[in-house]
Amino acid sequence: LQMIDKNDGSKYASVQLEQMKHYYKQAVSALEANELDNAQTLISKIESDKAVVISQMKKAVYNKIYKLNTYMAQLDESDDLNQVTASIENAKNLAENVEIVSAFDTLNQTETRIARLLESVCYSAQEEINKARILIESLNKTTNDDAQNIIQRANEHLAAATEARTQNLCKDSISEARQAKNIAESAVSVLINKDIRAAAKKRIETARKMTDNAQKLADELYETYGVKTPDQLQTIQNHYAIANNAFEIKQYDDAIKQA
Repeated sequence: LQMIDKNDGSKYASVQLEQMKHYYKQAVSALEANELDNAQTLISKIESDKAVVISQMKKAVYNKIYKLNTYMAQLDESDDLNQVTASIENAKNLAENVEIVSAFDTLNQTETRIARLLESVCYSAQEEINKARILIESLNKTTNDDAQNIIQRANEHLAAATEARTQNLCKDSISEARQAKNIAESAVSVLINKDIRAAAKKRIETARKMTDNAQKLADELYETYGVKTPDQLQTIQNHYAIANNAFEIKQYDDAIKQA
């Protein structure tokens, strides 16, 4: 009972633990009353409940290990995982010795290590999601039925990519996001010319307004406060100019992206 309490057994099988404590008190009383058969029966019940409690404690550790193994599958093959693997094996040994608190301490440290290794993968995942989302959003308002069906599929993969990213399943997220983008790109090829042209024109018009507003803001900052025109303004204007040129030569997809 002390060992189970020391390892937070109440978190994993509180009912059985309370039963064990109850039987223990009864067994002590039976022993003091020299009711040895009754005491032995109660001890057997304690042993039975102990097996359940320890099983649940170990199960919690192995559930955590399964979660970490899932995260490890998201890492690049080039990552050095020897230390992570050794830590997980150590946690397994601790669990088998019913050192549950120590096992979880080890696994929590391991999870922190894995999270650091995942950072670059998850950053790439977010970039892929952003690329797919930008393209899909530029196509969402098309009225072409065939394209709408394709875009719906792309949106489903984008949702899956976003959910996977939320769960830190970043390699899966990258795969889903790339599928979303590829499917969305296939929608472009089936769009009738007027649909994508209209979408590009609308996006460029929005970009023009934003570019004009940026110019006005930069002028006001300079005239009122003497603030030098930010470099970003030139970047904005360049994107807008490229979008316009792409539109003129009927490269509507590029026009949308630049806008």
